[in-house]
Amino acid sequence: MVASLRLNFMKEILNEIRDLYINQFLDALKDHKDSIIEPAMRLENGCLALDGKLNLPLRLDLVHENASISVDSNKKLSFSEIDFIWGGSLKVGLNPFCWDSMVCTFDKTNDSDWTLLYEWFMKWFDEDDQSPALKNNLYGVVHFLSDPEPCALGFQINIDFGSSTIEAFEELLNALEKGGATKVIIN
Repeated sequence: MVASLRLNFMKEILNEIRDLYINQFLDALKDHKDSIIEPAMRLENGCLALDGKLNLPLRLDLVHENASISVDSNKKLSFSEIDFIWGGSLKVGLNPFCWDSMVCTFDKTNDSDWTLLYEWFMKWFDEDDQSPALKNNLYGVVHFLSDPEPCALGFQINIDFGSSTIEAFEELLNALEKGGATKVIIN
């Protein structure tokens, strides 16, 4: 009972964190009508521009009159760390973070296979731009994932969840757990 209450509280917090950013994104869109919304960076030949060890693409927030407009969080929800167990045994420490700038550290010790993380990102990135626009004209896509970098706990990644849903966050935890992580700290 306590575990399900904690997970429900976590989902409420995530909704609030996401809403803070999405509302700011929608305000920026009002200020820059006729913008291209959440475009993927592409090469002149139309292929995705890929970068890093994981060879991942990137999405911009808005492009207006040939200029990129970055929507960066200007507010962060304040709360004390929420500790919970995700899935079978993944220990998660959820701290205040911005939806467009999350730092995730985890204890995976084997850096030879990042397939699950790569697959999670590519699913939520929507490389073929097949996702239809939502009611708010956003596309429900993740914008950025950094390469995993070694840190004290094991590895650290930075994520811009863009306009993706809380389901993307939950599926990230699933991918980390399946990839061997037993502890995750979100900041």
